[in-house]
Amino acid sequence: MDHMRVVDPDKIGIVAREDRDSIIVAEFDPPLETQGVQELVAGLSTRPTPADSVDVRVIEYTPEVHDSTALSLDRLTSHTDGSFLGRPPPWFVLSCRRADTGGGGASTFIPVDDVVGAAPSWVVDGLARAEFRFLKTYDGDLTDSFVGPVLTRRGDGAWLMRWRADHLYRPEPVRDNGTRAADAAAWLHEHVDAAEPVVHALGDGHLALIPNGRFLHGRTALSAGSRRRIFRAWVF
Repeated sequence: MDHMRVVDPDKIGIVAREDRDSIIVAEFDPPLETQGVQELVAGLSTRPTPADSVDVRVIEYTPEVHDSTALSLDRLTSHTDGSFLGRPPPWFVLSCRRADTGGGGASTFIPVDDVVGAAPSWVVDGLARAEFRFLKTYDGDLTDSFVGPVLTRRGDGAWLMRWRADHLYRPEPVRDNGTRAADAAAWLHEHVDAAEPVVHALGDGHLALIPNGRFLHGRTALSAGSRRRIFRAWVF
Protein backbone atom coordinates (compact mmCIF):
# COMPACT_ATOMS: atom_id res chain seq x y z
CA MET A 1 0.00 0.00 0.00
CA ASP A 2 1.48 3.35 -1.07
CA HIS A 3 0.17 5.13 2.02
CA MET A 4 1.52 2.65 4.58
CA ARG A 5 4.93 2.95 6.23
CA VAL A 6 6.48 0.24 8.39
CA VAL A 7 8.86 1.66 10.98
CA ASP A 8 10.70 0.70 14.13
CA PRO A 9 8.63 1.36 17.27
CA ASP A 10 10.95 4.12 18.47
CA LYS A 11 10.52 5.97 15.16
CA ILE A 12 6.71 6.28 15.24
CA GLY A 13 6.63 9.83 16.60
CA ILE A 14 9.37 11.08 14.29
CA VAL A 15 7.64 9.72 11.18
CA ALA A 16 4.22 11.00 12.29
CA ARG A 17 5.58 14.55 12.61
CA GLU A 18 7.01 14.36 9.09
CA ASP A 19 4.17 12.53 7.35
CA ARG A 20 0.53 13.26 8.21
CA ASP A 21 -0.85 11.33 5.25
CA SER A 22 0.42 7.78 5.77
CA ILE A 23 -0.63 4.90 7.99
CA ILE A 24 2.33 4.11 10.22
CA VAL A 25 2.78 0.49 11.29
CA ALA A 26 5.19 -0.90 13.88
CA GLU A 27 5.61 -4.25 15.63
CA PHE A 28 5.99 -4.56 19.39
CA ASP A 29 7.37 -7.71 21.01
CA PRO A 30 5.76 -8.44 23.38
CA PRO A 31 2.46 -6.83 22.30
CA LEU A 32 1.53 -3.66 24.14
CA GLU A 33 -0.91 -3.86 27.01
CA THR A 34 -3.22 -1.00 28.01
CA GLN A 35 -0.57 0.93 29.91
CA GLY A 36 1.87 0.69 27.01
CA VAL A 37 -0.74 2.09 24.62
CA GLN A 38 -1.47 4.92 27.05
CA GLU A 39 2.20 5.81 27.31
CA LEU A 40 2.66 5.73 23.54
CA VAL A 41 -0.38 7.95 22.92
CA ALA A 42 0.68 10.41 25.63
CA GLY A 43 4.06 10.70 23.91
CA LEU A 44 2.45 11.34 20.53
CA SER A 45 -0.03 13.94 21.76
CA THR A 46 0.59 17.57 20.81
CA ARG A 47 -0.87 18.83 24.10
CA PRO A 48 0.11 17.83 27.65
CA THR A 49 -1.51 14.45 28.23
CA PRO A 50 -0.87 12.33 31.33
CA ALA A 51 -0.61 8.70 30.27
CA ASP A 52 -3.19 7.56 32.80
CA SER A 53 -5.75 9.98 31.29
CA VAL A 54 -5.63 8.34 27.84
CA ASP A 55 -8.86 6.46 27.16
CA VAL A 56 -8.11 3.05 25.68
CA ARG A 57 -11.08 1.15 24.32
CA VAL A 58 -10.92 -2.64 24.14
CA ILE A 59 -12.49 -3.98 20.94
CA GLU A 60 -13.28 -7.68 21.02
CA TYR A 61 -16.20 -9.95 20.31
CA THR A 62 -18.63 -9.60 23.21
CA PRO A 63 -21.72 -11.73 22.51
CA GLU A 64 -23.76 -10.27 25.37
CA VAL A 65 -23.59 -6.80 23.77
CA HIS A 66 -26.19 -6.35 21.03
CA ASP A 67 -26.00 -2.62 20.18
CA SER A 68 -22.38 -2.33 18.97
CA THR A 69 -21.14 -3.49 15.59
CA ALA A 70 -17.54 -3.13 16.80
CA LEU A 71 -18.16 -5.71 19.54
CA SER A 72 -19.97 -8.11 17.22
CA LEU A 73 -18.66 -10.53 14.60
CA ASP A 74 -20.01 -8.36 11.78
CA ARG A 75 -18.10 -6.36 9.21
CA LEU A 76 -17.49 -2.80 10.35
CA THR A 77 -18.40 -0.29 7.66
CA SER A 78 -15.86 2.33 6.61
CA HIS A 79 -15.92 5.48 8.75
CA THR A 80 -13.80 8.09 10.49
CA ASP A 81 -13.43 8.24 14.26
CA GLY A 82 -15.00 10.85 16.53
CA SER A 83 -17.32 12.25 13.86
CA PHE A 84 -19.59 13.66 16.59
CA LEU A 85 -16.78 15.80 18.04
CA GLY A 86 -16.22 19.43 17.14
CA ARG A 87 -12.59 18.54 16.50
CA PRO A 88 -12.11 14.84 15.81
CA PRO A 89 -8.75 13.34 16.76
CA PRO A 90 -6.14 13.90 14.03
CA TRP A 91 -4.72 10.43 14.68
CA PHE A 92 -5.83 7.23 16.33
CA VAL A 93 -4.06 4.02 17.33
CA LEU A 94 -5.10 0.43 16.70
CA SER A 95 -2.91 -1.96 18.67
CA CYS A 96 -3.40 -5.69 18.16
CA ARG A 97 -3.02 -7.66 21.37
CA ARG A 98 -4.38 -10.85 19.83
CA ALA A 99 -5.23 -11.45 16.16
CA ASP A 100 -8.15 -13.42 14.76
CA THR A 101 -6.68 -16.90 14.17
CA GLY A 102 -9.50 -17.68 11.73
CA GLY A 103 -8.41 -15.02 9.29
CA GLY A 104 -11.14 -12.51 10.05
CA GLY A 105 -11.02 -9.00 11.42
CA ALA A 106 -8.58 -7.50 8.91
CA SER A 107 -8.43 -3.70 8.88
CA THR A 108 -9.74 -1.95 5.77
CA PHE A 109 -8.72 1.48 4.52
CA ILE A 110 -10.05 3.83 1.84
CA PRO A 111 -7.97 6.97 1.14
CA VAL A 112 -10.14 10.09 1.28
CA ASP A 113 -8.31 11.53 -1.72
CA ASP A 114 -9.51 8.54 -3.77
CA VAL A 115 -13.11 9.19 -2.74
CA VAL A 116 -12.92 12.90 -3.55
CA GLY A 117 -11.21 12.13 -6.85
CA ALA A 118 -14.03 9.80 -7.86
CA ALA A 119 -16.84 12.15 -6.82
CA PRO A 120 -18.67 14.42 -9.26
CA SER A 121 -18.17 18.11 -8.58
CA TRP A 122 -21.72 18.56 -7.27
CA VAL A 123 -21.06 15.84 -4.67
CA VAL A 124 -17.85 17.52 -3.49
CA ASP A 125 -19.72 20.83 -3.36
CA GLY A 126 -22.53 19.33 -1.28
CA LEU A 127 -20.21 17.53 1.12
CA ALA A 128 -18.01 20.62 1.59
CA ARG A 129 -20.67 23.34 1.90
CA ALA A 130 -23.77 21.68 3.38
CA GLU A 131 -24.07 20.98 7.11
CA PHE A 132 -24.93 17.51 8.36
CA ARG A 133 -25.74 16.10 11.77
CA PHE A 134 -23.32 13.54 13.19
CA LEU A 135 -24.60 11.55 16.13
CA LYS A 136 -22.73 10.14 19.10
CA THR A 137 -25.56 7.75 19.98
CA TYR A 138 -28.70 6.52 18.25
CA ASP A 139 -30.99 6.96 21.27
CA GLY A 140 -32.44 10.28 20.14
CA ASP A 141 -30.25 12.39 22.43
CA LEU A 142 -28.70 15.15 20.30
CA THR A 143 -26.72 16.72 23.16
CA ASP A 144 -23.35 15.44 21.99
CA SER A 145 -24.03 15.53 18.26
CA PHE A 146 -22.15 17.77 15.84
CA VAL A 147 -23.43 19.76 12.87
CA GLY A 148 -21.00 20.62 10.09
CA PRO A 149 -19.70 19.61 6.65
CA VAL A 150 -18.45 16.17 5.66
CA LEU A 151 -15.42 17.61 3.87
CA THR A 152 -13.06 20.28 5.13
CA ARG A 153 -9.55 21.39 4.19
CA ARG A 154 -6.56 20.98 6.45
CA GLY A 155 -4.21 23.96 6.79
CA ASP A 156 -2.03 22.61 3.96
CA GLY A 157 -5.05 22.15 1.68
CA ALA A 158 -5.43 18.39 2.11
CA TRP A 159 -8.99 17.09 2.26
CA LEU A 160 -10.29 15.83 5.59
CA MET A 161 -13.48 13.77 5.87
CA ARG A 162 -15.93 13.32 8.72
CA TRP A 163 -18.19 10.32 8.11
CA ARG A 164 -20.03 7.51 9.83
CA ALA A 165 -23.00 5.75 8.25
CA ASP A 166 -24.42 2.28 8.63
CA HIS A 167 -27.70 0.34 8.46
CA LEU A 168 -29.03 2.32 11.43
CA TYR A 169 -28.19 5.89 10.49
CA ARG A 170 -26.52 8.09 7.93
CA PRO A 171 -25.79 11.80 8.46
CA GLU A 172 -28.76 13.96 7.45
CA PRO A 173 -28.44 17.51 6.13
CA VAL A 174 -29.48 20.21 8.58
CA ARG A 175 -28.73 23.04 6.16
CA ASP A 176 -28.12 22.34 2.48
CA ASN A 177 -26.74 25.85 1.77
CA GLY A 178 -27.89 25.71 -1.84
CA THR A 179 -26.38 22.30 -2.60
CA ARG A 180 -27.77 18.84 -3.36
CA ALA A 181 -26.81 17.79 0.16
CA ALA A 182 -29.04 14.74 0.57
CA ASP A 183 -28.07 13.39 -2.86
CA ALA A 184 -24.39 14.00 -2.10
CA ALA A 185 -24.63 12.04 1.17
CA ALA A 186 -26.43 9.21 -0.64
CA TRP A 187 -23.71 9.12 -3.31
CA LEU A 188 -21.00 8.95 -0.67
CA HIS A 189 -22.76 6.20 1.27
CA GLU A 190 -23.18 4.07 -1.85
CA HIS A 191 -19.66 4.76 -3.13
CA VAL A 192 -17.97 3.87 0.16
CA ASP A 193 -20.07 0.74 0.55
CA ALA A 194 -19.10 -0.45 -2.95
CA ALA A 195 -15.45 0.68 -2.92
CA GLU A 196 -12.69 -1.90 -2.84
CA PRO A 197 -10.66 -1.05 0.26
CA VAL A 198 -7.05 -1.82 0.97
CA VAL A 199 -7.03 -4.75 3.41
CA HIS A 200 -4.31 -5.14 6.02
CA ALA A 201 -4.41 -7.76 8.78
CA LEU A 202 -2.73 -6.66 12.00
CA GLY A 203 -0.90 -9.53 13.67
CA ASP A 204 -0.10 -10.00 17.34
CA GLY A 205 1.89 -7.00 18.54
CA HIS A 206 1.27 -4.92 15.41
CA LEU A 207 0.23 -1.32 15.96
CA ALA A 208 -1.13 1.09 13.36
CA LEU A 209 -1.17 4.87 13.77
CA ILE A 210 -3.80 6.17 11.37
CA PRO A 211 -4.35 9.79 10.23
CA ASN A 212 -8.03 10.23 11.01
CA GLY A 213 -9.90 12.16 8.34
CA ARG A 214 -7.41 11.15 5.67
CA PHE A 215 -8.65 7.56 5.57
CA LEU A 216 -11.95 5.85 6.06
CA HIS A 217 -11.37 2.66 8.00
CA GLY A 218 -13.33 -0.45 8.91
CA ARG A 219 -12.75 -4.18 9.26
CA THR A 220 -13.76 -7.44 7.67
CA ALA A 221 -16.08 -9.78 9.57
CA LEU A 222 -14.58 -11.79 12.40
CA SER A 223 -14.43 -15.58 12.31
CA ALA A 224 -16.85 -17.56 14.46
CA GLY A 225 -15.94 -17.31 18.13
CA SER A 226 -13.09 -14.91 17.36
CA ARG A 227 -10.82 -13.96 20.27
CA ARG A 228 -9.33 -10.97 18.42
CA ARG A 229 -8.45 -8.20 20.88
CA ILE A 230 -7.67 -4.67 19.73
CA PHE A 231 -6.81 -1.60 21.80
CA ARG A 232 -7.98 1.67 20.27
CA ALA A 233 -7.03 5.14 21.46
CA TRP A 234 -7.39 8.64 20.04
CA VAL A 235 -4.39 10.95 19.72
CA PHE A 236 -5.02 14.67 20.19
